[in-house]
Amino acid sequence: MKRIKTLSLFLLMAALVFAGCGNEAATTEAATTEIATTEVATTQAPETAGETTETAGETTETAGETTETASNVDIEKGPVDVEALKEQGKPIFLQFSQDGCPPCEQMLPVIKTLQDEFQDRVIVQYVDARQNMELAYNMGLQYTPTQIFITKSGEYFTTDKLQMAENQTPDGGVVPTNVGFVDEELMRQVLEELEQAK
Repeated sequence: MKRIKTLSLFLLMAALVFAGCGNEAATTEAATTEIATTEVATTQAPETAGETTETAGETTETAGETTETASNVDIEKGPVDVEALKEQGKPIFLQFSQDGCPPCEQMLPVIKTLQDEFQDRVIVQYVDARQNMELAYNMGLQYTPTQIFITKSGEYFTTDKLQMAENQTPDGGVVPTNVGFVDEELMRQVLEELEQAK
């Protein structure tokens, strides 16, 4: 069993290394373990649709929107221990991303802003999918960027504000996720809702 899990993790890691944004990755015998980046339609709060979208880094004008690259955003990357995060007794927002994924890079400044804004109320955690392969596999991740929300009681959280889907995990469980870019204002509304959840 451990050998199959190790093989599955290796295949998942290889898929991440070779998958480019919008490309599908390989699958394993145990479960579909695709983690490919996706350029799904951006999700914006109704009141911000059509307005300027700010990320970070260089600024470019396209169709009336301001978009910046994430090159100037400093986000801590490394191993993530979700159980240790749960022990802090705060709601948790996990942002699964990877380098080389444009929607992931657009999320970086949003994540950084929300980390600063919610630092005492909600754990806003960037999760590098490539450095956290086992966690991504165990949560049934298929694409990046993916958002997962956990209440302060440790339960998964869903919201009507996003297009949540249910990921099947290798152990037969279900993890509610949202895939794709989410603008800052809408994510702020979701985190405020998460903060109030029990």
